Amino acid sequence: MAWVKPPNQPTVVKTKEQLFTSIHELAKKQTLKIGARGIADSGKTHLCCSASEFDENCPTFTKEDIPASPVYILETEGGAAQLAQNFPGRDIKVLNCYVSTGDPQMDCKASLDLMKEAINSLRDLERGTICIDTGTDLWEWIGGVLRLEILKVDLAARVAPSDYKWANAEYRSIMERCRAINAHFIITAVDSEVFRDAKLTPTGVYKADWQKWTPRYVDCVIRLMKEETKAGYTYRSFIEKFRHHRLEQRDFLAMDFITLYNIVKPYLRSVKV
Repeated sequence: MAWVKPPNQPTVVKTKEQLFTSIHELAKKQTLKIGARGIADSGKTHLCCSASEFDENCPTFTKEDIPASPVYILETEGGAAQLAQNFPGRDIKVLNCYVSTGDPQMDCKASLDLMKEAINSLRDLERGTICIDTGTDLWEWIGGVLRLEILKVDLAARVAPSDYKWANAEYRSIMERCRAINAHFIITAVDSEVFRDAKLTPTGVYKADWQKWTPRYVDCVIRLMKEETKAGYTYRSFIEKFRHHRLEQRDFLAMDFITLYNIVKPYLRSVKV
């Protein structure tokens, strides 16, 4: 599409001083945008809820930080409210965005619209954390709207990559809205195993089931792992990506928001407030 000047509008040429801003003027308190992936029950929703503990009463909180409480969880699976009970007294608010049609099939468009409405309602936040739990379902809903509302095909129909332009733009719009809000942000994804062939031969390799560009929209991508041992289960985490710095240590035990924030905080801002 060509860009054209509206008719009868005078041309205004801005100077470089009007267009560019010094980094010293841009310096501000930084928020942390997180992508968290893992298999079921690996601690993704726990990570979201744990953000509620990072407020003015937290021992590591400083005046340079933005409180991560309250936490707003836009959930898709229906389990966040129960898990949040493990954080008594904390300010956690939950909205289940899953909308059913009344039969076994869900309403992808109504679910997507509800999530977008919720994000829009949070646009003026000055503190807190917005959580999309999960981005896997969000991407599935967008794919459902693409098939049913735009392409007019069956929900299970295969879609050519060239037909995903609308879906990619819709997902990006949601990510950019969340990034623009002055609050911390967490989006989760369920991992699925990559199979070797059509016979579903396992490989032991897992990938995040979210839109493939999701890591571009966050500062940090963390993989949460749950491993079975003779003594029970062990929870581990691995920082796969951090936008602002090459971390020397990236492998940790179970991760919560405060631990992760304290690890990356020294590198979040290059200019002091």
